[in-house]
Amino acid sequence: MIQVLVPPELFDEMEQQWAPPDDPVFQMAPPTFEAQAQLLYSHIGRPPVSSQTFWAVYSALLDSFRSIIDIPQSSNLLILPEDSVSVDDTPLLPNLNRQVETSCLDRQVHN
Repeated sequence: MIQVLVPPELFDEMEQQWAPPDDPVFQMAPPTFEAQAQLLYSHIGRPPVSSQTFWAVYSALLDSFRSIIDIPQSSNLLILPEDSVSVDDTPLLPNLNRQVETSCLDRQVHN
C-alpha cells in the first residue's frame, strides 16, 4: 500500500478554492426558512440537540411552526419573505419552454 502524506494546510487551501463553506451548494434550507427556524428555536430556548434530545427538540420546534398557523397571537413569530418569487419569475434552462400545468382531473376530462 502506498501512502501519500498531504499537509492539512493543503486541504484547507483546496477547500477554500473548490468548496468554500459559504458556497450556495451547501445551503441546506432556503434563507427565509432558516431565519424562521432560528427564530422559533430561540423561542423554545435553544435547547441543546443530541441523540438523546433530538426528538424532543424536533417535536417542540414542529409545534412552534404549527402554532404560527393555529394561534393568531403567534403571528409576531412569522417571518415573511421580502421578495416572493413566483413560478413565472424562475428562469428556464436554455431550450426549455414553460409548460402550463393542468390538474389530473382536467387531463381525465379532456382525454
